[in-house]
Amino acid sequence: MFTVVDLSSVWVVGALYERDFSRVRVGSSASVTTTAYPGLARQGRVSYIDPQVSADTRTARVRVEVPNPHQELRLGMYADLEVAATSNRQVAMVPRSAVQSVGSHQTVYVANPTEPGTFTEREVHLGDTSGQQVEVVSGVRPGDQVVSKGSFFVRAERERLGLRPGSAR
Repeated sequence: MFTVVDLSSVWVVGALYERDFSRVRVGSSASVTTTAYPGLARQGRVSYIDPQVSADTRTARVRVEVPNPHQELRLGMYADLEVAATSNRQVAMVPRSAVQSVGSHQTVYVANPTEPGTFTEREVHLGDTSGQQVEVVSGVRPGDQVVSKGSFFVRAERERLGLRPGSAR
C-alpha cells in the first residue's frame, strides 16, 4: 500500500488575528517563507478563511494556496505567512523604529524634499501594527520619506540645537 502526493501546489495554513478580519479576504495575496530556504519566498493567494474563531487565541484559520514547482515546501514544515491587507483606502505604513515618543505625543521625522539633509518633525496618530510596521492614521501621507533608522539621533540633535518642533537639521 502507498500514498501518492502531488506537491506541485500546497496549502499553507495559518492563524488570522481577529483585528485583521476586515483587511484580509479570499483572493488576498500572500507570501510564504521558511527557515529551510532563507531568501526564498513563494507567492500565493488566500483560498479559505474559516468562519469559526478560536475563543482562546481570537484567530481564525486561513488557508493559502502556493505553487510549489520545485517541491521545496513539504508536508509538516513550519512556515511564516504574510498576507497582504486589502482595503478601499490607502494608508501610510512606517517602520516602528521611525516613531519617537515625545512627552505624550508620537512623532516621526520627514525628509524635506526642497532642502536635502533637513527634516520636519511631525506629530502622528498611529493605527494598527503589522509586524515591524505601524499604520499612520494622520501626520504623514503615502510617499513621504520618513527617517526609519537613526531617528533618535535626529531628535537628539534637534534638542541639542534647541530647535522647536517643525524642522531639524
